[in-house]
Amino acid sequence: MTKHSPLSAEAARIAAIHDAARVPDDLRDVIPDAPARGAYKVTRPEQIVPQGADGQDYVPSRQRMMIVADVFDRMGAHASRRGKTCGLTYAQVAIGREYRDLCERIAAAGAPRSCLDDSVGGGDGTGVNAGLIDAQRRVAYLDRRIGDGVAKAVRRSRAMARHPITDMQLVRAVCCGDHEVTKVAASSGWADAKGRVQSPIVRALTVALSTALARMCDSPKSAPQTHVRTDVPPAYAPFARVATKKGY
Repeated sequence: MTKHSPLSAEAARIAAIHDAARVPDDLRDVIPDAPARGAYKVTRPEQIVPQGADGQDYVPSRQRMMIVADVFDRMGAHASRRGKTCGLTYAQVAIGREYRDLCERIAAAGAPRSCLDDSVGGGDGTGVNAGLIDAQRRVAYLDRRIGDGVAKAVRRSRAMARHPITDMQLVRAVCCGDHEVTKVAASSGWADAKGRVQSPIVRALTVALSTALARMCDSPKSAPQTHVRTDVPPAYAPFARVATKKGY
């Protein structure tokens, strides 16, 4: 097998995948390496401890844990490498994850959203059907907040290969499909001949996503908030968020 043979290239590719999925040494005794796990971040859960006579404080736990990185973590990591933020506030990221979890719960139950209104739950409201109805109603409310606007329209002078991207398609592709904005644009024909999406298109879609998520928060778009994680060693947390004044 020569240095530039297809077999050596494949072996190098597999080795790179295993290296990227390598678990930190202090977690190897409880978490095995799993290349199929995908990107992850290492963090410490916070616990409440007494502070003074009547106060309390949140401090990082001694135990660390791994969390599979979702699309918002990847967007934040990519922006952090460029010294920027991904353009979403912590509240917008939280509502996007809530929307994803609700849709996954409905899909896992095997019940279409349109069929849940006819279901009957337990008398105390804690039955499985009652929970699904609550999830369906919450998703329907968030869908109304998203609206039927167009995040990226197609000019008549452009090639017909491009397709418009609605706010609903954008939110569902990012939150539920776990696709980054660049991939959403490329799948709708907004990439160039080399498969690259221009920065103005990415920025426009990011603004549209931020605006739609802000509507889902049931409040006007406010000043970006900051979610700071200062307890995570950067060497073990490639997707840890950096403390900034601009947001997530």
